[in-house]
Amino acid sequence: MPCGDYEGEDESDNDCFGPAENKVRVRITVSKSGILVDFTGSSPQIAGFKNSSIANTYSSVYLAVISFLAPHLPKNDGAFRPITVLAPAGTIVNARPPAPMTMNTVFPATNIVHACWKALAACDPVRACAGWGKSLHCVTSGQSPSGETFVMYHWHGLPAAGAVQGRDGFPTMGTVPTLCGLRLPNVEAYEQLYPVTIQKYEMRRDGEGAGEFRGGSGIDYIADVDAAAEWSFRGEGANGLTAFGINGGIGGQSGSLTLNPPGAGPIDTPQFGVRQLGPMRIVIASPGGGGFGDPRRRDPNSVLRDVADDIVSPAKARKTYGVVLTDHPLSVDFGATRALRARVSPPRPVETPDVLENIG
Repeated sequence: MPCGDYEGEDESDNDCFGPAENKVRVRITVSKSGILVDFTGSSPQIAGFKNSSIANTYSSVYLAVISFLAPHLPKNDGAFRPITVLAPAGTIVNARPPAPMTMNTVFPATNIVHACWKALAACDPVRACAGWGKSLHCVTSGQSPSGETFVMYHWHGLPAAGAVQGRDGFPTMGTVPTLCGLRLPNVEAYEQLYPVTIQKYEMRRDGEGAGEFRGGSGIDYIADVDAAAEWSFRGEGANGLTAFGINGGIGGQSGSLTLNPPGAGPIDTPQFGVRQLGPMRIVIASPGGGGFGDPRRRDPNSVLRDVADDIVSPAKARKTYGVVLTDHPLSVDFGATRALRARVSPPRPVETPDVLENIG
């Protein structure tokens, strides 16, 4: 890694009780002896439970650096020894009592990882990882018709992963700190275990962050919970927060979560909080992942496949990816695509082959 100073930041738009601007700011200094990860300038600790302990901040930094540079390394003291962390006390990355920290392994951890990834991308763009969608789901607990207590996590509404060089982001995945370690449950099994009917579970259309390698699409999820229950909301990925694109890639689409009583319109729900509610229909559009690289360098055949799979609309294929498609049969018009892409000279921040040189 070239020696120097590299900066990044990530944000949250609430303090669990209402709107608030919270920033995780980092400066990573690379030297011959290691790296210094300095969070000076990060926001003060907040009233809600999204503060990070110093231990969680260290863990998040280790995760960010090792996953970015060398995921094959053993996760031990020898790998982490060259990393020094500076996290000022009383900030969102090193909160002091009585600040709550209930969700520090998910929400501030995501901000910390994203801020570090952005700084590291400035140091080594080829290794960069685009942002993952932020968590947007809820937990439903209550009594089933048989009288048994149930606790159901609506994992099917989890966000998408960001793209990296050579690979699109996964369409839905656990939060960033899991690094793909969360296994998504089977829909049919959920319907056997809980008083729920899942009406829709499919990849979003145009939810992805466009790029030479696109972000994950996110998920459209609709489920009917047929029992009264307590609902616990964790809506970090709503209200416009997006997964960042990298190296010319575009950010993923923000998500949304709504609840509808049977036969009625949507009701107000908190971004974070708990509500006692009757039977409800939950509708989630989970956040998409960020894209890597300029979208007009994406392989036109990959765009064609995405359109055929209804992940990307024909209009977005043309406007954002610069790919012209024909109908009956659906195919790429390579001549028109070359002409359309030639109107805008795409930046080339990462050395990759020209995808149209050997196609068509």
